[in-house]
Amino acid sequence: MERYILSPDDYVSSGGSVPLIVRGSGCVDSVTVSGLTQYDDHRLAADAIRHVLGQSQEGRPRCG
Repeated sequence: MERYILSPDDYVSSGGSVPLIVRGSGCVDSVTVSGLTQYDDHRLAADAIRHVLGQSQEGRPRCG
């Protein structure tokens, strides 16, 4: 936290957010889940990304 100049009194490092990285572009967004344990938040975010990628690989639209 200190390397980002964030006060540990105001912020905590916790799981539940997964960056979306595009080859050649870098980090373009993230998926964040909160409300469960940090491990379950992270697992749900990763499972959701896998689900969307699985659908897009089958030719289905990613959104809507």
